[in-house]
Formats: sequence, C-alpha cells, structure tokens
Amino acid sequence: MPSDRITRKSEKIRILKILRALNFFYSLRDLEEMLNIPFQSLWKYVNFIGVPSDEVANEILEKLSKLKIIENTL
Repeated sequence: MPSDRITRKSEKIRILKILRALNFFYSLRDLEEMLNIPFQSLWKYVNFIGVPSDEVANEILEKLSKLKIIENTL
C-alpha cells in the first residue's frame, strides 16, 4: 500500500500546484464559487499551508474536469 500513498501524495501536490496557478487567473472568491470549496481552505491550499483530504482532493479534480476550468483558462 505504500505505492498508493505515494500516488495520493503526488496527486495532492499536483492539485495544490494547479490551484496556485489558477489563482493567477481567478480570485480565491471566484474559485470558491466554482469549486464549492471554502475560501479559507483554498487559501491554505494555494499557500501550501494545508493539504486537502483524499475526499476533497477527488472532489476538486472532478470539478476541474467537469467544468473544464483549466481548458477554458488556457
């Protein structure tokens, strides 16, 4: 199971980097509205102070994919 842990950890790091990049294009309030994630949590993720739980990380990935936020931003 350590390999699963590494995968989850690398996925979470990827999510943090994506959120940080999106923060250059959108305010945290905009991201809060789009992703339905509290502003305070997003602030922690963007500033690498907090890491989302597995459930929240999956939720963020699903919403990014469903809303095509990255594609629309580029």
